[in-house]
Amino acid sequence: MADQIHPTAGGHRMATCTQCQLRFPMGQLDSLPGCPHCGGELHMGEEYHSPEPADSPPPGREVVAVLDNVRSLMNVGVIFRTSDALGIRHLYLSGITPPGDHPKMARTALGSQETVGWSHHKHGPSLISELQSEGWSIWAVEATPTAQQIAAITEPGQQDMPERIAMVVGHEVGGIDPDILAVADRHVMLPLRGIKRSVNVSTAFSMVAHQLTH
Repeated sequence: MADQIHPTAGGHRMATCTQCQLRFPMGQLDSLPGCPHCGGELHMGEEYHSPEPADSPPPGREVVAVLDNVRSLMNVGVIFRTSDALGIRHLYLSGITPPGDHPKMARTALGSQETVGWSHHKHGPSLISELQSEGWSIWAVEATPTAQQIAAITEPGQQDMPERIAMVVGHEVGGIDPDILAVADRHVMLPLRGIKRSVNVSTAFSMVAHQLTH
């Protein structure tokens, strides 16, 4: 068995098990006595650094998001990280949605809870009324009978796209508060073709947010 391996600080190395051939990256903070699968000795490749992403074009409109009773800490953390990546600079967290300073948020947010602004609100419908009074168009992500396919209404050249959109996602099982759905400016949905016809709330958020910010 090899001595405990600490990759060089600053980058990653690809580790390959000399016994079972499991191959995986090891970062500067990782340390393993051997292969996590079989315990075999690890062969470390050359250090490499992840490529820097190209600069993204500025979004054509301003987008914020309302998380209405999204109870899962993991989902909220993923949404923080997605928001940072897409340039969504504020999350309105309502009801039982965990706050951005929850001690376990960093597990999935990975620091984005520090780069994306957030505020917590006890009453979702009141929050929506305030946002509408400030000029935000409320788009509820919910597959209602009147929901429109998000791709169709965000195609280039659409003339009725508002400049300020607050997208709303809701409870993982119960969905968005009916009082919010009743006053939303639009209901939008994703084209789902599978048997279950549903996706995780953080996945739905990512797909819709990408459409709105590009």
